[in-house]
Amino acid sequence: VTATLPAAYNHGYVMQVMQEAGQLKIAVRSVPGWAGAGPVYLFAHTRGSVKATESKVLNNGLALFTIDKGSLGEGISHLTVFDANRQPVCERLVFKYPEQPLQLQLSVAKKDWDTREKVTVQIAAGSSAATPMATSMSMAVYRADSLQWRNEMDINSYLLLNADLQGSIESPGYYFNNVNSSTELAMDNLMLTHGWRRFNWQQVLRQQQQPVKYVPEFAGHTIHGKVVHKITEKPGAQIPVYLSVPGTRSLMFTSISDTAGNVKFELSNFYNEREIIVQTNGLVDSMFTVEIASPFSGSPANSEVGELLPFKVNERLLQQHHTAVQVQQGFYLEKFRQYAVPSFDTSAFYTRPDATYLLDNYVRFTTMEEVFREYVQAVNVRKRGGNFSLPVLDVTRNEFFLTEPLVLLDGVPVFDFNKLMQYDPLKVWKMDVLLRKYYLSNNFFDGVVNLITYAGNLPGFELPANTLVLDYEGLQSQRIFYSPEYTTSESRVSRLPDFRHLLFWAPEINATGGKAAVSFYTADLPGDYIAVVQALTADGKAASSVIPFTVHKGKAMAGR
Repeated sequence: VTATLPAAYNHGYVMQVMQEAGQLKIAVRSVPGWAGAGPVYLFAHTRGSVKATESKVLNNGLALFTIDKGSLGEGISHLTVFDANRQPVCERLVFKYPEQPLQLQLSVAKKDWDTREKVTVQIAAGSSAATPMATSMSMAVYRADSLQWRNEMDINSYLLLNADLQGSIESPGYYFNNVNSSTELAMDNLMLTHGWRRFNWQQVLRQQQQPVKYVPEFAGHTIHGKVVHKITEKPGAQIPVYLSVPGTRSLMFTSISDTAGNVKFELSNFYNEREIIVQTNGLVDSMFTVEIASPFSGSPANSEVGELLPFKVNERLLQQHHTAVQVQQGFYLEKFRQYAVPSFDTSAFYTRPDATYLLDNYVRFTTMEEVFREYVQAVNVRKRGGNFSLPVLDVTRNEFFLTEPLVLLDGVPVFDFNKLMQYDPLKVWKMDVLLRKYYLSNNFFDGVVNLITYAGNLPGFELPANTLVLDYEGLQSQRIFYSPEYTTSESRVSRLPDFRHLLFWAPEINATGGKAAVSFYTADLPGDYIAVVQALTADGKAASSVIPFTVHKGKAMAGR
């Protein structure tokens, strides 16, 4: 590679880092006698954790710093030099190998196995063979061929190397396998070249906090929206907005728009694709509508895609992979569509109501007004000026609230009670009533009345014109990996083909005592396979290990 070097400046700073005997010797130089030179400050941090700070005055254009390499964290550390004005002028990356790396040992009873035979992988993790460590692991077992092979980047190289560098690293495993003086020199060259970038510390040095572009979603998926006026299209401020997920298990969330009209909803326990209904109070804010922002990023990834080089493909091997996929989809498609049921409270958002009325247990009436008057004594039905009012009894004070409760139909707020009274009561399955003040997000309501239909989808109810109904995909349910078990002689000689290339996948294996035993069954495809285990301890130590084995055509398969 031939490149033109940038022009040298007459003044400035240069930093040089030398490693010897567990010490980092940092030399900061400038032009001797330069009037702009002053005291310099060295700042060292590992992934944001400050490890060393020191200041020196340049003597004849030179300042020497010494840092104990043991004080730095494992992996990549940043060394930054600031001038007298607290402005960054030089930066250098250094790498520290783990002093006591996590050791991961895998073993199997034998190297050669028959088809549809049970294989058990024994796993031991620790700082040494005699010191086990509690570890969280994952394991993948798949057929190794020219179309799928082991990725050189494992969890250890990713956390210590790739995660702190931009772009891709060619052969990251080289820097961690058989660490010696050559690989340490190669790693330092990598820090000098790949790790260099145009840094900008101005935002770091500012006293004011910068706004966070993407807020962490701790409580669940966050939906963002904006309240706008129908005619002027100007944002609406301080407008209450209600987001509902209709169903027999009601979900409802509220938010109040800020000065720019922005609203956000934190949807906890919202899984898979569901219908959401977003609205304002049509009796008060009928001129405002809500626009829901796209949950996807609007800017493409800035990673560069390398040149696609054609390679010679083994046509026979490619045909085998294609046939295996078709066979698995043809015989086991339903097995691949199994999902784990998420663990959360299945009650409505208001948890346990104070009273529940199953309408089928009572004499059925033809109007909702009769249902309220005859069954629900805690709701006082009033009609003034042609409009219905439904104040709820406050059990804490034993008197009716003065303001209206939150009235829902399948979890969707209904503000026009006259319209609710025209609804067919034969479609309503049950009614929940909350007889107390209820707080939800930044809103509160004087009681809650929720009418739940048999289908849970508001059958025959017309929503207001300013309501937004949208199909929205929430959190995806965890898929259950299908791995058949051939525990009986009938299953071992079954004529149903098993052409799996991926034999096993376990995303979470907890080895509390540092040891674990994981079992799986081989398929009908003979060949070379590998089991890849990735491990991580509570204090961040990572390791990866691979064990190969071979599958031969067994007697059971030969009989088929």
